[in-house]
Parts: sequence; structure tokens; C-alpha cells
Amino acid sequence: MGALPIAYSVSLGQIGSMGLDSRQVEEIFLTAAQSLFGAALLMNFSLSLRGAALLALLFVTQLFFVNPVVRIGYSLAYVLLTALLFLASRETRVGFGRMFSPFAPGASGRAVGLVENAGKRSTT
Repeated sequence: MGALPIAYSVSLGQIGSMGLDSRQVEEIFLTAAQSLFGAALLMNFSLSLRGAALLALLFVTQLFFVNPVVRIGYSLAYVLLTALLFLASRETRVGFGRMFSPFAPGASGRAVGLVENAGKRSTT
């Protein structure tokens, strides 16, 4: 999402702003909110069946609405669910903190372990 203005400026050949109509603004907000919720669900490097089902349900049902108010409502629902997930899950908060402080003590976390063990064979 953050690379869109950069890609636009590169294709334009100069720094410029993207002129968006109201529908495009809704779509970008909806996509950003949905991406935020999806990333929050994956902060602990696992995705529960409940989280996956909720994300899929919201995604599929939003496709049936063209009303801007409903689409903004979906966006706000994604943001609210993300906030609730952060409040309810310590693992999500810790994962989020590790994402922004990779050199903090203990921040190597599961991602490094997954990379280090990717090429090793199981001996059992």
C-alpha cells in the first residue's frame, strides 16, 4: 500500500500525487484495513481456523456491497477487530513489537528459527 505513491511517481518521471476519486479512496482504505487485520492475525506466525474463517467471511461478504457507507463500515470493522485482537492477545502485541525492534533482546523469535531450520532434515 505504501509503495503506490512511489510507483506512481516513478512511472510519472517526477514526484507527483495520485488523484483519486471517492471510490478509489474507499478501496484503498478497505484494502489497508483488511491488510492490517490480516497482518495482526499472523503476528504470532500462526493462523487459527477462527481467524481465517472471520477474515474469509468478511472478505466474501464485502464483495456484495457497493454502497460507500457499508464499505467504510467494513473498513472500520477491520480496524476495530485489529484493535480488539491487540488488546486480547499478548502474542500479537509481542509479535508486533518484535517486528519494529528486530535487534531487541529475544527478538530473534520464531522467524529466525524457521529460517535457520529450513534446510535441516529431521532425524526422527
